[in-house]
Amino acid sequence: MRAITRLTLLLALLMAAVAPRAAPAGDSAPSLLPLDVAWTRSFPFGGSFTLVPSDSRLLVVLPQQIAAYAWSAQGLPLWTAALQATAPPVVSDGRVFLAGADQIQAVSEVSGYVQWRLPTGPVSMAPTAQAGWLIVASDDRRLRAVSAADGRVIWETALPAALTAPMVIDGDLLVGAFDDGVVRGWTITDGQQPRWSTPTGTRPTQLVAVYGQVLLTGENGRLISLHPRNGRIAWSYRLDMMVAGRIAVDADHVYVTTIDNSVRAHDYRGHQVWRQSVAGRIVDGLFVDGGRVFVPQSDGEIRIFLTGDGRRAGRLPIPQGDAIATGGLKTSGAGDTLRLVLTRSEVSDRSVTLYQRAGLAVMVARGAPGTLLPLTPPGLPARQ
Repeated sequence: MRAITRLTLLLALLMAAVAPRAAPAGDSAPSLLPLDVAWTRSFPFGGSFTLVPSDSRLLVVLPQQIAAYAWSAQGLPLWTAALQATAPPVVSDGRVFLAGADQIQAVSEVSGYVQWRLPTGPVSMAPTAQAGWLIVASDDRRLRAVSAADGRVIWETALPAALTAPMVIDGDLLVGAFDDGVVRGWTITDGQQPRWSTPTGTRPTQLVAVYGQVLLTGENGRLISLHPRNGRIAWSYRLDMMVAGRIAVDADHVYVTTIDNSVRAHDYRGHQVWRQSVAGRIVDGLFVDGGRVFVPQSDGEIRIFLTGDGRRAGRLPIPQGDAIATGGLKTSGAGDTLRLVLTRSEVSDRSVTLYQRAGLAVMVARGAPGTLLPLTPPGLPARQ
């Protein structure tokens, strides 16, 4: 009898935990991701700076300095190095690759120690680092493939036009988008002659290689997919609006935001699956994780949508104060290690806010058709 009473009480608590709750206007589904503000801190920099999140720390890059801060302990400073930056750096395999002072420098992510330097001439395009390769395009249109471990140049060649976005690596394929409207692919181990060249009819603005496709956006408001094997156009979708910010992807969809403050999901055949609008101006940093699409706005609010059908799934809180988001949303990790970083500016004050997991992750089951049941212990409040 006592066991039956306990079971009845447990079921009652579970039903109370999953019972529908009133949501704010415009939010049709509660967020099941327990993300919250971990810390907000001001940075005493007069000018602009760039955030570069890595797995182990947050890098803050100024024109003449790079500094590393801990993810925990309110962003405790770890190290500072007086290094010039003329392009956004990239992090790969424990190294920060920094272009500045007519050279590429490989800096230890842990200590800030310079491991090697390579003269390149001026570089204003972010390099590409993946699988031991470092691809560097200098402003004189020289392309170099470099060993990321020791800075040794493996090959170099002249580019036919200026790049419009950082190059991407997909297996043995290296792809670049150029201001003559052509996307070109090289074999990464050779690089002397492109193995294919594809005119796109637009000036590409960004490039991504994922899930067996090379995706690009164009100044004419198109989302285009190329076959990586031969560069042939697989499909081209007219968005009727300029793209605002970077592409985000998961296994099912390609996500883009446009200047009319809408977010769109397309399947990998190019068809638009859903489209939603937000009230604020969208800034760069669209991101997808755990079945949610995170859309940053200029006021610092981050709206969340379900990846499957675009339903609203809540929002992340913003710190108090009248400020605007600058520099876009930056991310590190995924799932339980997901971190979102946003810079907000108010007159001369600039602050950085870190969002990360707060408490236990939420597992999801399905009860009645279309009903999501969070299986965390009863008593954890549902987040809106």
